[in-house]
Amino acid sequence: MLFVVNDVAAIPEAGGIYSVLEDFYNEVLENDKTNKWVFILSGKYFQETRNIKIKVIKNQKKWMSRFFFEFITGEKIINLLNPDVYISLQNTITMGVKANVKIVYLQQPLPFQTMKKFSFFRKKEFKMAVYQNIVGTLIKYSIRKSSPYVIVQTKWMEDAVKKEHLVKDEQLFKCFPKLKISNRTSTHNTTNDNRLSSFFFPAALYVYKNHSVIIEACKILKNKYFVNNFEVLLTVTKKEFASKFDEIPTQLKFIGNIKREKVLDLYSRTVLLFPSYIETFGLPLLESSNVKGNIIAAKTEFSLEILDGYEKAFFFEYNNPYELADIMLKFINNKVEYKKYDRKGKIKTDNLLHFIGENILEKNSKEL
Repeated sequence: MLFVVNDVAAIPEAGGIYSVLEDFYNEVLENDKTNKWVFILSGKYFQETRNIKIKVIKNQKKWMSRFFFEFITGEKIINLLNPDVYISLQNTITMGVKANVKIVYLQQPLPFQTMKKFSFFRKKEFKMAVYQNIVGTLIKYSIRKSSPYVIVQTKWMEDAVKKEHLVKDEQLFKCFPKLKISNRTSTHNTTNDNRLSSFFFPAALYVYKNHSVIIEACKILKNKYFVNNFEVLLTVTKKEFASKFDEIPTQLKFIGNIKREKVLDLYSRTVLLFPSYIETFGLPLLESSNVKGNIIAAKTEFSLEILDGYEKAFFFEYNNPYELADIMLKFINNKVEYKKYDRKGKIKTDNLLHFIGENILEKNSKEL
């Protein structure tokens, strides 16, 4: 059986979407020695094996080039491969693909969230407005027109897709990502006083990641509470940050892009700040809770879902820096009071490859 996987959008610098591709490739590498696989990518990022091949489609880093491939040229290239199963990991489904089973992994939240309407007329929001309106329309059209199976990561995305009536309910699935955490990951006790004055936010500088509320909270801690003995670690460079923000509190420490192993280690050494108000999933929340880290998160549908019943999670309104500063102050002064929750069991997670096999391919075994 031949599987074709399309993810020309994923590049190593892309963060989360590349992690999804990398994890999926490794799942195939480790678990399937029988079927043939072709990964259509924008670069030769992985090794080829006897049953796994990489087909490179260049110049796909811009969204316009990717959609030209999805709507115009991709059909011919993919159909020449004659796939039995076609999987898109990049939100859209290539138009005109002929496969017995077509699957799209939908992980772009901007067209489906209702918390913020981005404006084409604000410079900082222009790119987000393009993704929310233009790219979002193309994503929805491709899914509605091709009627594939759709996999999302959270219930809020599942509900949002249902509201759009993109596919029938029986074609829509929710799969919480399964974490791959190294056995070498640190398990430092985060109740140590020194750890509670160090905060950590692993995120790129997108508007909805909401770095601005951290800046304001730092100013409140300094000017209202006269507190300076804390630090906030950010995974961007100072130069990048200065290009977006005029004020840079001295408590902000810029550590740049770091490896995933270091990120996982910092979860247990620091307090995770997560002010982002738009995410499909918010993977750092699950990763940090998995190592029993302390978390301060914006109160959103996805954060409440992922952290349901987690006693070390504290929430604030995403646009209220005073509320954030008050919670940070409790950590700095070691006066945090943990609430006892009756957590509803462990969140059920699954590897994407296993999930596809169990929930979609088995139901279509006669066609395959």
